[in-house]
Amino acid sequence: TDFATPVSVGGTEISSFSDTFGNGSQFSFSLTAPHAAPALPFTVAVSLSAANGGALVGNVTLPVANKPTAASTLSCTSPEGSSTVIRQGALATCTISVRDSTGSTTGVAADFPV
Repeated sequence: TDFATPVSVGGTEISSFSDTFGNGSQFSFSLTAPHAAPALPFTVAVSLSAANGGALVGNVTLPVANKPTAASTLSCTSPEGSSTVIRQGALATCTISVRDSTGSTTGVAADFPV
């Protein structure tokens, strides 16, 4: 192949390259994000093969979201700043504080379907 095996700090189970379109114009691979909590960002790097000069093609750092629980909290305020009353037809602004059993954590919007 024209590319060296992808390298990851934190990611595991890196798959082989797959020719996305079957014409050599795009390749894909997969890997598993870290399982540990709190999860730290992990990196993935791909270089050209040694036969093609070995130059770095790309290096990506991905933040890893943890898994929020029902310990997360919701608060809403009215345009007047009240968290207990809102005028009819007014727009409330709500905030989710993402938490798990150990305290503050991270998540993704899909963790909280509307």
